[in-house]
Amino acid sequence: MNTNYCYLLEIEAHKKFYYTTYDQDILVADILYKSQSGLSIGTVHNQIDTYATASINGSINDECINEEDILNGSFDNAKISIKLCDYSNQTIIKNIFTGIIPSISYDNNIFKADINGIGCQLDKKIMDTYTPFCRTNFGSKECGVDINKYSYNANIVKIIDSSNFVVHLDSYKPSGFFNFGTLKHKDKIWEIKSFHNNIVTTNLSIPNLNMDDSIILFEGCSKRFECCVSKFNNALNFRGEPHIPGIQEILQKTR
Repeated sequence: MNTNYCYLLEIEAHKKFYYTTYDQDILVADILYKSQSGLSIGTVHNQIDTYATASINGSINDECINEEDILNGSFDNAKISIKLCDYSNQTIIKNIFTGIIPSISYDNNIFKADINGIGCQLDKKIMDTYTPFCRTNFGSKECGVDINKYSYNANIVKIIDSSNFVVHLDSYKPSGFFNFGTLKHKDKIWEIKSFHNNIVTTNLSIPNLNMDDSIILFEGCSKRFECCVSKFNNALNFRGEPHIPGIQEILQKTR
């Protein structure tokens, strides 16, 4: 039985990335595919036309891809191709999937992406309904805000538990200042649930917290138009409909 097979992945987002599930880098058709043995390719469904679906998951150990890029949506709607390769003679056997990555979920260095064939884009709704909240991710390309301009260095001065701790900042910040924001601890990003009296509460527990650890706190966005205008002066990129009347007002006017 011939088992000299591996997968090749080509991802086109803000730049092109080339990976292989083989345990070492391989050169195929003058392209170097980086070894990512943590990758796993799920079952490809309906590979009879462009309405195919598939999934990939695992981990990527590439300094060119970081957690912040994934969470900020840099790889949303990226193009992807999956090819079957015979690594013994470094030749591509067939292209088994070509499609789009709608979005990526990421947790504890493990990512999961459900990917759709190109034909699935034809069924994509432009908008399900209107909403007073912004539909884009804060700091994404569509948002346009540079979150690094809203970052603050801090130190952990007291640990209550793995998701609650007191921080010291160089300047006073009122309660709620970092609500909906994120923090970076040892090059990993964590979502902030609340900020009150310099106590930071995260949605998930953070392992390996230590006194005097340095962290970076990033302001967050409530996705409301008032926040977009007053806090970030970014009304032009707001992706919502804050001025359309709500259902209660519409019902009152029809009575």
